[in-house]
Amino acid sequence: MLVWLVLFFTLGFFWCQKTAPRPYFGIYNRPGKWFYLKAIFIYLSIQWRKYQAKQKERSDARGNEQAGYGVSSCKDILSMERAQPLSNHPLAIDAILFSSSGKDGSYLVAAQARRQLRMNNTIFCLRIPSVGVLVHPKHPDTTMFTDCENSWHVEGLQMDLVDPMKKWKLSYQGPMLHQSKGTTHQVTLKAEYTSNFPYFDFDSDMDPWTIAKAMAREPWSKAYFENVRKAHQNHYEQLGEIHGSVKIDAIEYPLNLHVMRDHTHGSIRDWRLMHRYGIQSFTTENGFRGFLGTVCQPGTFSNLELGYVMTSDGQCAPVEEVDLPLWAHGEGGQHPEDFAFRFKAQGIWHEIQVKVLDSVEVFMGWEWEGRVLERFCRYTVDGVPGWGVSEWHFRHRGGRPKELAAKDPEYTQNVAKFPSGDE
Repeated sequence: MLVWLVLFFTLGFFWCQKTAPRPYFGIYNRPGKWFYLKAIFIYLSIQWRKYQAKQKERSDARGNEQAGYGVSSCKDILSMERAQPLSNHPLAIDAILFSSSGKDGSYLVAAQARRQLRMNNTIFCLRIPSVGVLVHPKHPDTTMFTDCENSWHVEGLQMDLVDPMKKWKLSYQGPMLHQSKGTTHQVTLKAEYTSNFPYFDFDSDMDPWTIAKAMAREPWSKAYFENVRKAHQNHYEQLGEIHGSVKIDAIEYPLNLHVMRDHTHGSIRDWRLMHRYGIQSFTTENGFRGFLGTVCQPGTFSNLELGYVMTSDGQCAPVEEVDLPLWAHGEGGQHPEDFAFRFKAQGIWHEIQVKVLDSVEVFMGWEWEGRVLERFCRYTVDGVPGWGVSEWHFRHRGGRPKELAAKDPEYTQNVAKFPSGDE
């Protein structure tokens, strides 16, 4: 018995002396000696929060101030879908995105992020096979301004809620630039988004063990958990379809697209905190659909795997693992255009190949803190052909050109764009 006790304490002593493995490139944290103990603790905490939320669920569906990490922010879909009031924080956000693609090679990305000072970070680009890629004339800048306080209307692009979780209308009237030729074309978009699918709430529907592993990789401290709390944003997504048409000069083209739509709102979205992410959304010929990827935001989650899949019979399930290490894919700033990886959902590993056909580069934030690439792709998932959009992000430190900032409305020129002491 004494021998076993000595052996136990000796092994325990040497185990405690182990140092944390060095993060990849000094950024991407790796599992340490307490990884599984920490992960189990977080997993149980999430499950406990889920249990408490069910016990305290209110019939009036008011928002939950303790949302996230197993708990939904709200259950009233009208409250969720409509434009959210911005907090007083300079970096408050209320954003929607329509990321869509078709089997015929047509693609459409339309996004608006409502910010303070009536600024909307806006992305609008489309690809028609016989025409090419067209982009908003302000791109690669996304800093646009609106007179509409509580809607997603800016510089010709309008996205309007019709029926919560069922129907939206999208329209655009104005010029667009041909990305490769540099020519200007008059474009009119009239389209309708519809869906009968359930939405996926990232506050409550993500796989608990996946979140637990991501948090367990990080070095813990009081400051760490405070950063996690501050960085939280309410985010949900829904798959659907877009039908309509786009008229380019005098020629009209039909649009029949599969869509990933999302809505994000929160007190803070600080692009300076985000190092990278690589996200893929896809639809295959057999009806299998998904949204998945990896996010690196040092200080909170340096390696967060996330997403969900939708089977052909309408079943939605969270992604459990994404074998797509960002540090091995384009860490130097060049986004990969022909690559493959694996992901796990419903206990099954899937293989996915990605081939980028075209891409559009834009910059987000007052100082262009984020560089985003909307990539129009062909996919092969478990050997089945598919299509979709891949969005990759890189931290950008080159700043926004002064000649663009000088054209911003006068009322924005001398106003703090970031919290005091952060600029």
